Amino acid sequence: MTIKTRLTDTAVKHVRPPATGQAEIWDSAIAGFGVRITSKGAKSFVLLYRYQGQSRRWTLGRYPALSLAKARAMASDALTVLESGHDPQA
Repeated sequence: MTIKTRLTDTAVKHVRPPATGQAEIWDSAIAGFGVRITSKGAKSFVLLYRYQGQSRRWTLGRYPALSLAKARAMASDALTVLESGHDPQA
């Protein structure tokens, strides 16, 4: 299951895990930024991007140890680094 919406603290806190596998909810404000939810209820913030023609996935951290505001700031900073021609994970 994949959903695209404006992520909010309430949405992340109350999202239900899928019956099996994983689900992703993508933020409509920052391209490639979202939250991944496992069937066991674990939530992690992720950033999908392309670097040198290859798709990359960066797990920014787990919720609630990492807040939505901090994760969004990290994603924004990473995309700025990417625009300057560098891999944000390097």
